[in-house]
Amino acid sequence: MGELKSAACRPACAPTMAFPSPRPTLCSTSPSSRWLRLGITIERIQPGHPQQNGRHERMHLTLKTETTRPAGLNSLQQQTKFDDFLEEFNHERPHQALDMNQLGR
Repeated sequence: MGELKSAACRPACAPTMAFPSPRPTLCSTSPSSRWLRLGITIERIQPGHPQQNGRHERMHLTLKTETTRPAGLNSLQQQTKFDDFLEEFNHERPHQALDMNQLGR
């Protein structure tokens, strides 16, 4: 019954797989147990091998290209660039893994 309830409560845009950092975090609790309850498979990469997670690295390249070239003149302008990127990435840009739907839908 718990699995059925978890699957029913999972948002339509929830991932089916996660690639958490292999390094320890500052958080006292891990999202891993919550992800497992939602039916999300956890796959780990070897530390120091970012090529094993190319999609994530590609997102970082896009983030860097669109928000730091050229960089904002001050921290407020830079934060605005990051906020604009997040808005476009989450609500306007289609994602192949979501059947070309937007993440924020």
